[in-house]
Amino acid sequence: MMVPVDINAVARDAIQLAQLEGQSRIALRASFFKALPLVEGSPKQLAQALCNLLVRARESLDGVDSAEIQIETEPDGDLVAVRILDNGPGMSEQRLEQIFDPFRSEDEELDDAPDGKLLKDAAGLLDACEILRHHSGTLTVRSRPGEGTCFIALLPVQRS
Repeated sequence: MMVPVDINAVARDAIQLAQLEGQSRIALRASFFKALPLVEGSPKQLAQALCNLLVRARESLDGVDSAEIQIETEPDGDLVAVRILDNGPGMSEQRLEQIFDPFRSEDEELDDAPDGKLLKDAAGLLDACEILRHHSGTLTVRSRPGEGTCFIALLPVQRS
């Protein structure tokens, strides 16, 4: 059932679901726009989508000194933006092109995966994409090796 949703409250719930509060090795920085317009949707599903992105960010920070995750919300025209940034190892262009590929095996190893890590976050990212699409939203990613990663979820504001 679609209801009016405060995305800031959803983001706070997602932080708790992802078990980021009290993480001594990861600095969490939250910046929530105070007068954010409401979106329409399922708070539970949206929290799950953001949780999946936060867990992916947390997992990318394994072995990173001064690890940090930022979550930000702000209006963006007729949309609400949620950005999740990490200061992890980042991704190559090849990996970015394949990150949302539903036909790639979750256990597929990519050449640029840090320390030969397997990319196991495909299912969570695909779930987040699907949830956002179901809410008429989008998910994009920006990343460069050595510069971290930024996931951007955009959701339309609730219609009057």
